[in-house]
Amino acid sequence: MASMKLMTNILPSYYSFIDKEAKRQHRTKRDIIEEAIGMYMRQRKKEEIVKSYEAMSKDSEYLDEMTRLAEEGMEYFLTDIDACK
Repeated sequence: MASMKLMTNILPSYYSFIDKEAKRQHRTKRDIIEEAIGMYMRQRKKEEIVKSYEAMSKDSEYLDEMTRLAEEGMEYFLTDIDACK
C-alpha cells in the first residue's frame, strides 16, 4: 500500500513519548505511531462489536429466534442419541 503524508501538531509530551519509545525499541517513530493507531482501531472495533451484542441482547425477536433454534437443535440432538441405541 502506498504511504500517505501526514502533517500535524501534537503535544510535546506525546512527541517525547513517541521519540523515547522509538529509541528504546530501535524502531522508527512512524512504526510507533502506526502501531498506536492500529491499537486504537482495534479498540474501536471491539467497542462496536460489544455495542452490537448489547443491542442483540435487548432484541426480543432475536432472542425468541435463538431460543427456537436452540430448541430445534436440541430436538435433533436427542433424535440422534435415540437412533444410536
